[in-house]
Amino acid sequence: MDYQKFKEEFDTSGLSQKEFGLRKSISSSMVSYYLRKAKAQEGGEQQTEKSTSFRPLTVSQPTNQEIKIITPRGLQIVIPV
Repeated sequence: MDYQKFKEEFDTSGLSQKEFGLRKSISSSMVSYYLRKAKAQEGGEQQTEKSTSFRPLTVSQPTNQEIKIITPRGLQIVIPV
């Protein structure tokens, strides 16, 4: 099933999901399912990137005896070791 093509056909039809399903001889719930699949394909990479609140962490050899944490908003936390 080409979900993107299905979504394009649905979008250009101007019909409701129920009416579109009747014309395609499928249930409105299947229309909804195919549209969700198309949306998931469109934003697949973006969705996984947005779904996590963790940021990458880089660890390097310390030059002094402290731990420095810099938050995404620029807050610096220094912990002496």
